Amino acid sequence: MQLRPVNAIFYHPKYKFIVVYQQGTLWQLPRIKIDMDSWRRKLRYNGENSDLYFYPHQQIADSELAEILPTHNFPDNLNNCNLQTFENWWLANAHHWAKPQDASLPNKPSLTLELEKNIELTLQTEKPPLATETQNIQSAKESKITNSQNNEDFFDNLLKNWDNL
Repeated sequence: MQLRPVNAIFYHPKYKFIVVYQQGTLWQLPRIKIDMDSWRRKLRYNGENSDLYFYPHQQIADSELAEILPTHNFPDNLNNCNLQTFENWWLANAHHWAKPQDASLPNKPSLTLELEKNIELTLQTEKPPLATETQNIQSAKESKITNSQNNEDFFDNLLKNWDNL
């Protein structure tokens, strides 16, 4: 399954450079500064994907570059994760997490922090059914048993009386 388009910023801690994940393509910037000059001198990243880590500061200060590379305010639990972890998270969460951004407000958060926490909590824990839900499920099971017993009795009686018809 193909990933939904996204832009994200990663860094290489050993060689100290930035790699931009632009809708699935990795671009290496010549320095740690993220601006239009760096973007103009970008090269395709050819290194190991496992060496790249999610950059905690996804906001792009250069307004010209921010229009080209709109980014999201991703959850804090992604900070310093590797590229594979980010792609797995994005594959699982992209369609219900990200919403289109308003072009007049670059780098606008997609969801509020409270909603992000609710999504994480929902994914991490399953809620036990409420007492009324449990009672409704139990009564539905019992009614199915009663209905099936009535149906069996009806067909048994029909077969017994078949010869008498």
